[in-house]
Amino acid sequence: MTLLLTILGAVFGALALELPGLVLGGGLGYLLAVVVDLQKRLERLEQRGAEPQPSPAPPFAPPVPRTFPVEAATKPVPGPMSFAETPEEPRGEEFVWTTEPAPSTSLPALQRLRDFLTSGNLPVKVGVILLFFGVAFLLKYAAQQGRLPLELRLASVALGGVALLAVGWRLRTRSTPFALALQGGGVGVLYLTVFAALRLYGVLSPGAALVLLTLLAGTAAFLAVRQDAQALAVLACAGGFLAPLLASTGQGSHVQLFAYYALLNGGLLAVAWFKPWRVLNLSGYAFTFVIGGAWGWRYYRPPYFATVEPFLILFFLSYVAVAVFFARRHSGRAPLDPALVFGTPLAAFALQGGMLHRTSYGMAASALALGLFYLPLGRLPALRETSRLRPLSEAFFALGIVFATLAIPFAFDGRVTAAVWALEGAAAVWIGVRQKRLSPRLFGILLQFLAGGLFFAETAGHEPALFLANADYFGTLLLALAGLTSALALYRARDTLRAEEGAASLLLLIWGLLWWYGGGLQEISRHLSYRTQPGSALLLAALSCGACHLAGRALRWPHLAASALILLPVMSLSALVMAADLPHPLAGIGAIAWPAALSVHFWILRGCDDAPRPALPLLHGGALWLIALLGAWELSWQIQHNLHPAGSWPLLPWGLVPASLLSLVGSPGARLFWPMKRFGDDYLTIGCAPVAALAFAWILHANLSAPGDPWPFAYAPLLNPLDFAIALVHGALIYYLLRLRAASLDGRLRLAPPVGPTLLGGSLLLWSSAVVLRTVHHWGDVPFRFAPLFSSVLVQSGLAIVWTLLALCAMVAATRRRLRLLWLAGGALLGLVVLKLFLIDLSGSGTLARIVSFLGVGFLLLVIGYLAPAPPRSASE
Repeated sequence: MTLLLTILGAVFGALALELPGLVLGGGLGYLLAVVVDLQKRLERLEQRGAEPQPSPAPPFAPPVPRTFPVEAATKPVPGPMSFAETPEEPRGEEFVWTTEPAPSTSLPALQRLRDFLTSGNLPVKVGVILLFFGVAFLLKYAAQQGRLPLELRLASVALGGVALLAVGWRLRTRSTPFALALQGGGVGVLYLTVFAALRLYGVLSPGAALVLLTLLAGTAAFLAVRQDAQALAVLACAGGFLAPLLASTGQGSHVQLFAYYALLNGGLLAVAWFKPWRVLNLSGYAFTFVIGGAWGWRYYRPPYFATVEPFLILFFLSYVAVAVFFARRHSGRAPLDPALVFGTPLAAFALQGGMLHRTSYGMAASALALGLFYLPLGRLPALRETSRLRPLSEAFFALGIVFATLAIPFAFDGRVTAAVWALEGAAAVWIGVRQKRLSPRLFGILLQFLAGGLFFAETAGHEPALFLANADYFGTLLLALAGLTSALALYRARDTLRAEEGAASLLLLIWGLLWWYGGGLQEISRHLSYRTQPGSALLLAALSCGACHLAGRALRWPHLAASALILLPVMSLSALVMAADLPHPLAGIGAIAWPAALSVHFWILRGCDDAPRPALPLLHGGALWLIALLGAWELSWQIQHNLHPAGSWPLLPWGLVPASLLSLVGSPGARLFWPMKRFGDDYLTIGCAPVAALAFAWILHANLSAPGDPWPFAYAPLLNPLDFAIALVHGALIYYLLRLRAASLDGRLRLAPPVGPTLLGGSLLLWSSAVVLRTVHHWGDVPFRFAPLFSSVLVQSGLAIVWTLLALCAMVAATRRRLRLLWLAGGALLGLVVLKLFLIDLSGSGTLARIVSFLGVGFLLLVIGYLAPAPPRSASE
């Protein structure tokens, strides 16, 4: 059959286009033959799979010779199966002996040539091929010689074709392949004869030729149906559709052409009612829409719409019916023909678009019409209640959804389209969950993402006039609603869905929340003033997180409830933004936003109290850090704004606020109330440790950089606001360390026992030194800068005396309490004082201050030697 159709195509092509047509026609014929052969093989495989086959006894064959090494001769080696043995069948499987030949590795063309030469009735095949060439040569010779009347010569050739048909029909019951080959040859001869009479010699009018070609096509179709010969039907189909092209003069009416094709499609529809011939259906589909599209590309004009549209609808309905008939008649496991089911509406919609692309709402109406056609068609009980036809019903319903969806962008702008698509995607996910079908769920998720991309592209550059009451914001709300409802549907059906769809539920939840927050932030940035934007965004986050917490607990949706815990990161980000753009956190509407946000945060944490998680202590502690920073910042700005901007007053809250929180959290009374009652240890460690670090850093900063201006008071050492605040912060740090040790929690901070006292001792030393520097600065009029202070004799003498006094106090205390390490620390400080005296103070020994420093330090060393000798290494020494 492959070479037969190849030669037939080559002959047709050569007669139409000479040498180029020979190659083109041969290629088309070969492709058609390949399609026919593949269809036959598919049907045989489906029939073999559908019918149970008994396992024949295995054919006896000589054993396969095998060789073994000599050293293995003494070992039992399993040899080939003997004639008396029978193969054991594997348990649970059907062991079937097959006699099919091994698959060949040769090229497809060589394989088909070998099959042609080694199978079937070879003489008949070669005879038909020679017959075609003989008819072609005879027609050419008759045209060249002209010895007999042309009409007579053509009639004789036609009679030969009729004879082949008659003989083939008579032998149909004796030798079916032989009879079908003769009938195919007869039809081919008659096609060639009519074509030659029309185009080569002009003895037939176009109308008569069209009638004859139509009769030939009908006859071949009748013979094919009666004899169950698909190849003959395809030949009839090709001849019927090509007949008007062969008989065309370029001046005919398109109405006649499409009416003729409607008649042919009616015949195909009738054949499809009886025979599930997929190749025939695809051939008719291809000829109809390809030729129709080619005609529309060259000749269509808008005035033709009224005469073309009915035929397009008729062709569309015909092949929808063909797809249904094929599904009903097909006996294989895959009754759905995707090429017809999905290709028919796509081809019809494309041709419709070519006619209506300049018409307002034309494509929208067409897409809506297709959607309204397919949606009820997919719900027909005749299709849904039959298990074999259920895939076809689902495909029709899916097409209805797709075309109804496509109607929206053709009718509205991108924002409305995206919003409706998102809602439709949510509905598809819900239907997929209810029906336990994966494809609608995937379609719904993909449609929502496409809707989001379209909406983002359409809203770029828009500036709505009204706040909140505009299409952009409503669109984001619909996108958010679609994502959240889809995520909830997937979460509730998590036990019946695939494991991978748990991630899809979380992804859709994040998707919906992003659209919710994104829409709100966009409205804030577009319509509110610059000063109010950070506070408004924080208020939006607080209210949204509170709503998510309530809704998550009401719907028993823990993922939504957990999304409310992002409020702390949002507050931290808001604080950074405000620090860069605003003078203080309560600026704008921060006075409303921050109390609301902190209240909602602790309310959410209180709601999560019954389900402790590893992140809860961090969320509690992070809120304490944020309160310390915000409180210090706001109080500092209020002091600077309402009092004098100079002086040390604006600096004090940065140390006093953290110290107050340390004292409050560490107090025993705080343990009586929530959250300290439940998370007291976490507040002392995770919450207070960074606050204590902030307080300690403030001490370092205040001692190293603050001159201690006591405006409006006069400066007095230790009796000034800065030193008083430093003393309070030191007291708070000491109290915090004692509370940690009393609760046995200092080990949780991974600090060695001497670390805290060492840091405090160093801080006290720095503070005492800073007191000397500030006193010299205020009383001695020395600028509070490093170089002048270092060069000042008063500073060096004062440091020597103060350090020695501190060493005295430390060593006396160490001696009384037998703390050898503390005594050694005091001794190290004394060594530093002595070293400083000889390296720095000695250079100014002629001054009174230097003399005082040497005398004072020397006297104190004597006192230390008397009051604080070195303590023993242990109590027993």
